[in-house]
Amino acid sequence: MLETIITRGIETGGWLFPVLAGSFAILAAVALRRRRSPIRYLAAAVGAAFVLAFACAGVFAADVRNAIVHRSEDFSFRLLDGTEHHLRDYRGKVVLLNFWATWCGACQTEMPDLERLARERAQDAVVIAVSDEPIEDLRKAVPADVYRLNGAFSDVAPEGTAAKMAYAGRPSTLVIDKQGRIRKVLVGLHDHAEFEAALRSAL
Repeated sequence: MLETIITRGIETGGWLFPVLAGSFAILAAVALRRRRSPIRYLAAAVGAAFVLAFACAGVFAADVRNAIVHRSEDFSFRLLDGTEHHLRDYRGKVVLLNFWATWCGACQTEMPDLERLARERAQDAVVIAVSDEPIEDLRKAVPADVYRLNGAFSDVAPEGTAAKMAYAGRPSTLVIDKQGRIRKVLVGLHDHAEFEAALRSAL
């Protein structure tokens, strides 16, 4: 079944813009010291700043993914009936932990494919869709059929690097294997076939 969970207070890092600004400032200063073709040097400085910033972004993401590939942080959530569950309760099944938002068009596009996959793979997989929005907002936004299918909601935020990294951009999906290890991080819009392939790789 498709379990939609609300979480609060997930922090996202704001390191990219300081890196970009700092890189630009340093390289621009060097460019301005050179009297010849200042525009040319400034253009080079801008390009180098972006390259450096996104190189840092790639290194950061790689480090985080390497750090979490062997484990997934546990967190608790409450179902609509008030019962509390933990991510570890799903050990033995592959978990697709999807981070979404009602204002995210791509997230809404993914939802039918996630729901379909959840029905098709109910025996060996579970789909958990996570949003940090108020529960009433989600109740209004989630289609009635999806709402009836699942109805798992929580106000407890997942803790740890994995959730923070994935929640920095939406939609994002963590693919967690039966042993609780994160096998894949899917960033951006994906369709049923791509989710199915990711799920199979974790079986």
